Amino acid sequence: MRHLIFPALLGLATVFSGTSASAEEHTGRWQETGERIAMRALPRRTPALPGRAIPAQAGYICGPDLTTELYGLLDQVIYDFRYTLIVDSQQRLRCDALVDLRPTERGSTLGEVAWDLKPFFPPYRIVEIIDYHESPRQCATPWDQSDGAAFPCGGTIAFEGECVHASVANYIFWGVAFELCGEIDADYRTEMATLEYIRNNLFKRLGNLVSSDGVPDQWIEAMTESQDLMIDLGAVYAAYRRAMFDIEDLKREGLEGTDDLRDAVDVARDALEAFEEAREEYVADLNDIEGLRERACATTCSISGRTMDAIRGRLDYRWLESASPR
Repeated sequence: MRHLIFPALLGLATVFSGTSASAEEHTGRWQETGERIAMRALPRRTPALPGRAIPAQAGYICGPDLTTELYGLLDQVIYDFRYTLIVDSQQRLRCDALVDLRPTERGSTLGEVAWDLKPFFPPYRIVEIIDYHESPRQCATPWDQSDGAAFPCGGTIAFEGECVHASVANYIFWGVAFELCGEIDADYRTEMATLEYIRNNLFKRLGNLVSSDGVPDQWIEAMTESQDLMIDLGAVYAAYRRAMFDIEDLKREGLEGTDDLRDAVDVARDALEAFEEAREEYVADLNDIEGLRERACATTCSISGRTMDAIRGRLDYRWLESASPR
């Protein structure tokens, strides 16, 4: 029996997913294969909408553009959830972990540490990779090493043509998980939305009150709004890729030319349209947020292929299982 707290605070219903690597190719980290739909084919967003963005400051450079890589990593998450966690109970163990409030040995709840995109959190790992391979630094600079959040540009990446903090980009995973788990049990949507609401509206503000850093409340509001946008985009993307997986499954079952496949194609077409609209809305809404310090970082990063390969080699994700089903 699952215990609900509040009505669902988030709701995104569409459907789409995508082709992916075979089970033999799965390593748990992002990899580019011939079977994947090339995200490079998707048009890049303009760096900023006219009249909305804060002008970039001289010498302030965003981290590398990881739009393609981030979507590819999400593909791996979706693929693994669908095909390596074949039994429904295995999927539920992952979803249960996201809303598990039982404490871990370190004092945090399991739900707090059960998920992450690497190396998007902690965000300074992006900087460490760049620093190791690039000198003088051409990207993700400057950054205050004494600040764990690596501001203003050190903990950033370019995504959909905009400079965002890596810890914000990390929340696109939560949106993907929200859609995947909500598909198998709508109660997960309610619980995940509730936890996110509490985390954003209580814990972050409480942490700011007791913090000696004196982080401006405007920045907390800006980061929270940015994370919410990422969650929304991730949910729509997961629905989009799921619909594509549905098509591939029907083809493997030899159902080409059937009404089932035609219906699946229609669903996927609608889901793709919804995803494209969501991308546009993400950029527009991001530029409407006030107080984002990373907006001063120009998306002009230029790094070597060796460094990009090193970043790709570190792309991975963590999604733990709950110790026992609830």
